[in-house]
Amino acid sequence: MKILATSPDASRTVRRTLAAVGAVAGICGLVALPPAAGAQESKGLVTAGTQAGTQTVRGLVIGIDDYAPGIGKLQGAVNDARDIQQALAGMGVDDLTVLLDGAATRDRILAEWRGLLERAEPGDTLVLTYAG
Repeated sequence: MKILATSPDASRTVRRTLAAVGAVAGICGLVALPPAAGAQESKGLVTAGTQAGTQTVRGLVIGIDDYAPGIGKLQGAVNDARDIQQALAGMGVDDLTVLLDGAATRDRILAEWRGLLERAEPGDTLVLTYAG
């Protein structure tokens, strides 16, 4: 399995979103790994992992602007998630789930992530992004 990390010249949205992967992984009880030694850079993104080739890229994109009363409403997180969705789709990612606002419940996020893990095979790249 591969992970994604960013280089200093990557876009602000991509850097911020991929940095949030560690926070989401902690909330969901998952572990985020640092880039492996020998990672290769391409267009501002670093790919790292133990497998030589990637069979499939699978993604879970989460964007939440509309939080419960008293927490406040954000502006831009859903737009960031849609931008990431478009970028991943443009890269040819077919196995892509997008959860926005009320659809992004803890249970649904965990279920979708577990589904990605179940479908993953050696060499796959899993992308988890959270904006919110």
